[in-house]
Amino acid sequence: MTARRKFLQTASLLGLGWIFPEKIVSNLETDEPVHSDTRVFWYELLGKIALPILGPMSRGQLKAVMKIEYSPAWDGREKGVA
Repeated sequence: MTARRKFLQTASLLGLGWIFPEKIVSNLETDEPVHSDTRVFWYELLGKIALPILGPMSRGQLKAVMKIEYSPAWDGREKGVA
C-alpha cells in the first residue's frame, strides 16, 4: 500500500516537476512537510517585483520615476496615454 501511495504522489507531481524538480524530489524522498521557507521565498520575490512600482505609486511619483520606453515603431499618438 505504501509503494502504491508513493507512486501516486510521484505520478501526480510529474506534471509540475519541471518547475522545481529538486524541491519535489527532495521532499518526496525525506517525507518531511514543506517548511515556511517556501513562504519566505515567495514573500521576498513578490516584494522584489511589487516594491519598485507600489512605492513610487503610493507617493504619487510613479510617472517621474518610471519613464516610459516607446517602441521604434511608435506612431506618434499622445504619449500621456501610452
